[in-house]
Amino acid sequence: MSHKLKWGLTLLALFCICFIARLPALFVMRATLPAAVSLAGVEGSVWSGSASVLGFNGVVIQEKLHWKFQPRNLLHGNLVWQIDSEFRGAPATLHAILGLHGGSLEGIHLSLPLDPLMHFNSMVEGVKLSGTVRLEADRLAMHEPIRLKLRAEQVTTAMGAEPSLLGSYEGNLDIDASGKGQLLVNSLGGPLQITGGGSFETSGKAVDMKLLLRPAGDLPVLAPILATLPHEGDQAVVKIKRS
Repeated sequence: MSHKLKWGLTLLALFCICFIARLPALFVMRATLPAAVSLAGVEGSVWSGSASVLGFNGVVIQEKLHWKFQPRNLLHGNLVWQIDSEFRGAPATLHAILGLHGGSLEGIHLSLPLDPLMHFNSMVEGVKLSGTVRLEADRLAMHEPIRLKLRAEQVTTAMGAEPSLLGSYEGNLDIDASGKGQLLVNSLGGPLQITGGGSFETSGKAVDMKLLLRPAGDLPVLAPILATLPHEGDQAVVKIKRS
């Protein structure tokens, strides 16, 4: 390939990138977002813009979003956007990256609602948990190992007439490139102490979890459920196993 042709293709690629980045954000979002994802109050362009709300399956998961294209990263062959937002007043930030070898999210610091994350198991879903999950990760990409730090704060249950505080918890989530993962959970304080963890597969084919629940305070709303569970000493045992 001649030197002039290389430069010509490079300039053409830059023109296409700049053209797409300058398109109205609302037009691009409507054409590319999955049906489960929604944005409200969209303004600006793909290059730089904002949205008032990001929703997933009808649940608000981020607010006050702002994104800005980072053109200096074109020198490394990447399209990079810095995205800032918040949820319930807690700030969030990440970098969305598109490159020759695929896409990734990097420098992730997010706060998310706990509610929609609890639908993986009918028993857990029935406890009607609410709260905020703080998620931190250096990098998330398809077919790469994942390491997440999780912190669930002010977790409550709506099983009674009034929401009841359960506590705050932290977890470490590790998933290898094949989709096999490990989860460890510890309590940070509150009326219900939870420790334990286990293994799982992201395909959902196999799960082997064991959690130990010990009331450290008065929890009448959960007492009927805890009484039906097997016990190890003063701790109720929750096992989720599927193979």
